[in-house]
Amino acid sequence: MASLVAEGIWTGTTAADDQDDTPSAPTPDLTAELAAMRHRAELAEQDVARLEQTVDLMTTAMRMLEAGPQRRRRWFRSAD
Repeated sequence: MASLVAEGIWTGTTAADDQDDTPSAPTPDLTAELAAMRHRAELAEQDVARLEQTVDLMTTAMRMLEAGPQRRRRWFRSAD
């Protein structure tokens, strides 16, 4: 290593040491991807709301189809 430093090939620092640690702004690609993901989440929430309404309507329909009080069948016919 001493010979590398003597020749000026190795300075003893790396590129990572020279960088500052301040966060950079998101790149445009990530910003567009984030916007797309938010849009997809909104659409999914709308789908969930529609499906919940459908389940409520189907529940109401099933309650309407439940059998009411049964008429008792006569085992014999009355004479008219």
